[in-house]
Amino acid sequence: MASTPLPEAMTTTSTPDTPSPSLDSKGLRGLGISSPVIIENDPLRRSSVERPSAEVGQETILDAPPPPDPLNLHIIAQRGDIPTLVSLLDADPTLDISARDDQGITPLHWASINAHIGMCRFLLDHGADVDAVGGELRATPLQWAARNGHLYVVHLLLSRGADPNVVDAQGFNTLHLITHSSAVMPLLYMVSLPTRAENYVMYAK
Repeated sequence: MASTPLPEAMTTTSTPDTPSPSLDSKGLRGLGISSPVIIENDPLRRSSVERPSAEVGQETILDAPPPPDPLNLHIIAQRGDIPTLVSLLDADPTLDISARDDQGITPLHWASINAHIGMCRFLLDHGADVDAVGGELRATPLQWAARNGHLYVVHLLLSRGADPNVVDAQGFNTLHLITHSSAVMPLLYMVSLPTRAENYVMYAK
């Protein structure tokens, strides 16, 4: 019984920068493909004049947005950069710790969702609004921390008087959001606390 010959292996000899060789009409017919139709001014055809890479795509490039201000209070809170915030407060003691960005979000929101517990404590010690409502979902910093299962931040905010019974724009309170986060320890912590909001502070301390 004659053995079936193995197909020849294809070897790539070009780099990604090398243009693919074109097939003539004879070679195309051998592959069962009709002769190509040449389209004048085809934008996909390689130009005979190479353009500098810096010029390619300039027509579609939009003006880049300005870089974020490294001294922006909300960016500092996102990073948990307490020394920079201390410097800002030393320079301007009237700085509003609960200032809102263009989405109505406070620095405490950003510190909470990023689990920067030291920054959260610092902001609260300097008068940050613990139950500030902001963002598209109209949620509090506690709800942002709960959504991400940040146990220690949840504990801190509750000990500072955050209300776990506040509901966001979707109708979820803190317990709902912790359940959705699938974080076991924060969930066990929440269900071990009393149900009345005014008692959370006593038990969370």
